[in-house]
Amino acid sequence: SKFFYRRSASIALKYEELYKPQLFNYFHVKVHLGGLHKKQLYTRITANIYPFGIIDHFESRKFGKEVRFNPNAMLKWMYSSDYSKRLALDGDFWFKQFFGRDQYGFGMYISPRLRVSDRMFLIWNTKLEFIRGDYGFVTSKESSYEDFILLGFRDRELVVNKISTEFLFTNRMSIDLQFRHYWQQVRYINFATLEDDAIMSSTTYNPLQDNGESVHNTSYNAFTLDLNYRWVFIPGSELRIVYKNNIFYSKTELDESYFRTFDSLFNQPQINSISMKLLFFIDVLYFRSNRVKKSLKNKI
Repeated sequence: SKFFYRRSASIALKYEELYKPQLFNYFHVKVHLGGLHKKQLYTRITANIYPFGIIDHFESRKFGKEVRFNPNAMLKWMYSSDYSKRLALDGDFWFKQFFGRDQYGFGMYISPRLRVSDRMFLIWNTKLEFIRGDYGFVTSKESSYEDFILLGFRDRELVVNKISTEFLFTNRMSIDLQFRHYWQQVRYINFATLEDDAIMSSTTYNPLQDNGESVHNTSYNAFTLDLNYRWVFIPGSELRIVYKNNIFYSKTELDESYFRTFDSLFNQPQINSISMKLLFFIDVLYFRSNRVKKSLKNKI
C-alpha cells in the first residue's frame, strides 16, 4: 500500500477446559492488526477478550473450590523500529480491565538497542507493570483460620531491568554479559474466605505487623549477573566458561519506591559460581585405516 510493505489481520478463538473432570476454564478471543511500514517500522494492535471470565480450579489449593475472575479485556500496542540502524527501539503499552469489579492493570515495555560497532552491541530492557484489585490464595498466619480457604486482595507493582551486551573477538570467540534486576512489591488490602460456588465472603482476618501493615505484604528482589565466554576452537567443538552472581532477597516491609530497593540489596548474601564446559566433536574417520578412508572417498 502507500505506507506499508505488508499488513496483516487475524482473529483467533480459543476454548480451554479440564480433561477429567470436564470443567470449563475460559473462552478467549484474540484480534490483531499489524503492519510493516516502508521505513522498516513494525507496529501492531492486539485485543484479548475473555467474555465469560476465567475459572481457576487450582488457585484455592483445594480442588473443587474454584476461584472465578470476571469477564475482562486487554488492549496492547506494540512498536519495533528498523534493526539495521545503529540505534533501534522496541516497546509496547497495554491496559487490562475486569468488568464489574474495581480490578485493572496496565504496563509498558521499552527496549532501546545500540550497535556500538560491528563487534559489539548493547541492549537495555525495562518492563513496568501495575495491577490493582488482584486477588489470590494466601496461607493463614493465624491458627483459628487454618480450616478456611483465604483469598487476599492486593495491589502489585513489578519492575524488571535488564542490560545485555556481547563482544565478538573473532568469528569463533565471543564474550557476553547480562545484568538483570527483578523487583515485585505486593500490598495486601483486605481478605475474604472462599465458599462453595466460588462465593467470596468477607472476614475479619487481617493480621498486622507492628507498623500497621499486613503481615502478608511482600517486597521481593532478585539480582543476577551472567558472564559467558565462548570459544569455538575447531568446527563443532567449543569451550565455555560461565560466571554467575545471584542475590535473592524477600521481606515484609514495603519500599517507598523502586530506587530505595538498592539501599540494602547488595548487603544481602550472594551466591557466586563458575563453571566450565568443554565440548568435542570427533569425526570417526580419523580413527579408521587409510585403506578404509580411501575406499570411502572413492565411493563419495
